[in-house]
Amino acid sequence: MDKKETFENLLKTAELYRTQGLYREAREAYQSALELINTLDQTENRDTVLLDLEEKIKALGAAEDHIESAPSSHELPDDVQNLIKNLFSFSEQKDPDTKALSEAVTLAKFGQLERAIEELSGLLDKRSVGIVAAKNIIRCHVLLSAYDNALDTYKQWESEKKFSPKALAGIRRLLENLLIKKGVQAPFPKITIEEGKEKPSRNTAGQKPEEMLDIGSVLVNFDQGPLKGKPVEFDVNFQTGNTVSLLIESKEKKLFDTLDVGFRLKEVQYRSSVAIFRGTGVISAKIMIHEGPKQGNYHVDIKVQDH
Repeated sequence: MDKKETFENLLKTAELYRTQGLYREAREAYQSALELINTLDQTENRDTVLLDLEEKIKALGAAEDHIESAPSSHELPDDVQNLIKNLFSFSEQKDPDTKALSEAVTLAKFGQLERAIEELSGLLDKRSVGIVAAKNIIRCHVLLSAYDNALDTYKQWESEKKFSPKALAGIRRLLENLLIKKGVQAPFPKITIEEGKEKPSRNTAGQKPEEMLDIGSVLVNFDQGPLKGKPVEFDVNFQTGNTVSLLIESKEKKLFDTLDVGFRLKEVQYRSSVAIFRGTGVISAKIMIHEGPKQGNYHVDIKVQDH
């Protein structure tokens, strides 16, 4: 293997460690890549790559320090929240609005729900991500048990005609289902808008974010690992397009360890309020949560796919 291939493999290894919350291992792999790049004769955008590597090494070092001393308080300091956004936002999109959406949802996964609501609110007027941001705001309010806030927020969007009738109907249906799961009764009028009805589509992986069905839970039949042969249902905490995020409790560490990035779930039932469809899924990201109220638990992202 030549030096260029070694360099590229080090970057891939570092990214894999980073997605799994292995800060020290990721930092060491980036450091090796930094040392190796100085021996390469020609490297495209050399100065930019060097700066990027140095910033990642610095951020990962800071993350290690925070792990040692961070309290498990509800709201983390701003600098720690910013660090979380930078380290654990896995969006590969260059579009700034899509990147901002990914960062806000990342904060929510770590239990920084109030900051997430603030940042998601700034995206409501963005055409490409506004509806997805709105739905995740609703999810954040419900996770905070702020049911009145969730209802008031929806009613404000409805009175302002913030979104199309179809989009508002979808947001309302999501809110209704989340409240039902919590045992909360809300005074919603019956949906009568025909265009507000969501129609299930088999082309889930190729849909635009606002067209994707809101998935409330997934039922996975594992064909290997500690839960082999046992169907397990997980609630969906967050969703962006065709990617759903599940919270796995700390007691299920053995399960978390088997769900490596790229692992394919061969038999999955995706359950929404209007349809249940079968498909597969690919683990697109996994996070071991070291800080905040979710400390000790795990988040796993599944990219929804058809058979």
